[in-house]
Amino acid sequence: DMKLMATCRCNESNTMQVARHIVTLLLRYPKLVFIPERNNTGTAIIDFVMEQLQAQNINPYTRIYNEVVQNYSEPKFKDTNIHNYREIFGKQRSYFGFRTSGSTSGGTSRNILYKVTMMKTLEMNHSRLYDSTLVSEFCNLTERNGRVDHPIGCHDDTVIAYLLACYLVYFGKNLQLYGIPPG
Repeated sequence: DMKLMATCRCNESNTMQVARHIVTLLLRYPKLVFIPERNNTGTAIIDFVMEQLQAQNINPYTRIYNEVVQNYSEPKFKDTNIHNYREIFGKQRSYFGFRTSGSTSGGTSRNILYKVTMMKTLEMNHSRLYDSTLVSEFCNLTERNGRVDHPIGCHDDTVIAYLLACYLVYFGKNLQLYGIPPG
């Protein structure tokens, strides 16, 4: 029902420790799908998680949000065999995670996240957000440099994490490839 179940904020931790915890969760909960923000730190976490899943003979394409599964029927991905996951190199690795900035997304994915997903999320889930940090971050969002963002000195990490989960639920395509039943 999109109720917030738990939050975790780990600004004091190191990146590899966070990545190890994510792997532990993915191994403990085999139906869990990891939908990371693909940014500087996120890329390192994604790479580590991918390698650990591969070492456990688990297909990263089915456990980590990626553009290949999201856009499986597009010609760009027609030659990508998601069942051959032992060797994922170069360009294929760059498809994992959700891009919220950078030249590749051109700001489009951020707009989808903050304009479309956020509005639908707040309309449908406003009464299910039981985390004071998340609510505070939503309330503090502002416009900076022509885009929705957090004020200087504040954060929007919790908002992005929640919106990524909502994005997968509302706009995820080919969810059956992640093991999520259609409907």
